[in-house]
Amino acid sequence: MDPVSQLFPDVWFSMSVTSDISYICCARVRRVLPSEARVVARILPQFLDDFFPPQDVMNKVIGEFLSNQQPYPQFMATVVYKVFQTLHATGQSSMVTDWVLLSLSNFTQRTPVAMAMWSLSCFFISASTSQWVSALLPHVISRMENPEVVDIFLFCLVALDFYRHQLDENIRAFQSVFQTVASHTSFISSFTGLSADC
Repeated sequence: MDPVSQLFPDVWFSMSVTSDISYICCARVRRVLPSEARVVARILPQFLDDFFPPQDVMNKVIGEFLSNQQPYPQFMATVVYKVFQTLHATGQSSMVTDWVLLSLSNFTQRTPVAMAMWSLSCFFISASTSQWVSALLPHVISRMENPEVVDIFLFCLVALDFYRHQLDENIRAFQSVFQTVASHTSFISSFTGLSADC
């Protein structure tokens, strides 16, 4: 044990137990039936909000949403949405924007490209402060395995909403991620179109 944990064993134990509980809850979504995962995903955002600082919550939730081992990304998409909306409601919208920008390149590297586009669409909808854009989430989630032209349109719509309403001085960072992706992927048309429109 390190010196801090020796001086404050109760605090150290409490922190490690709480951290283990959050890991177990996030990992639990991976190892259960869909009906159980739905229930865990329903209570997870409030649990994380009650016990962890926002930075840790964002790190856990986004990491789990991006994980290739996550069999229920549709449930994690709703967790991301609820976490982001809680942050918006508590006046921490700038933190949401910062995390979207920090995570953007990780999302664009998902494979296949259709999954990257679906994940980004859910991510941008979750980050939105517009009730109209937020209303698209159930529809986009339902289209996870049905990539069509309409999905490209929805992706561009929600990405442009994020770009126009939540970016101030970080426009170049946003554009640069999509320009980089456009040069490395077979789905150049949607990403290049987005970069050009922005």
